[in-house]
Amino acid sequence: MQPEFTTSNSKIIEEQPHPQYDRSYLLILEQQGTELYDQGMYKKALEKFKTILEILERDPSTDRAFKAQILDMIAGLYSALAEYSDSLNYYNQSLEIKLQIFRDEIKPLGVSYSYIGHVQHLMGEYKKSMETLSKARDILLND
Repeated sequence: MQPEFTTSNSKIIEEQPHPQYDRSYLLILEQQGTELYDQGMYKKALEKFKTILEILERDPSTDRAFKAQILDMIAGLYSALAEYSDSLNYYNQSLEIKLQIFRDEIKPLGVSYSYIGHVQHLMGEYKKSMETLSKARDILLND
């Protein structure tokens, strides 16, 4: 059974000394952020995911796939908040990492291109969106 996270539990976890490099701490923050997202509390969820990102950026041994995943979550939250330029920025950062680490597995790249194309569409950049979504389609259909 998973522990229930309340505001008081979250505060206790966040006040522990130097948990930054403990993967379980990051996973707890990720779970809390996901729960907040599911509840529609996007700004609070964004705080959790940005905290994870700050910790990951301080650690030179960061799991880059996990960092890309967190960047995607942040981008999705900005999109949910209709802050599309920020969303696009974080999706592009995630894509840069994925281009480096997923050389033999291209499906994650197709998914990233589809996210980017969707945000471009929401921003009214329809031609660019069609190009990006076509790239996503080509990757995903040929995988």
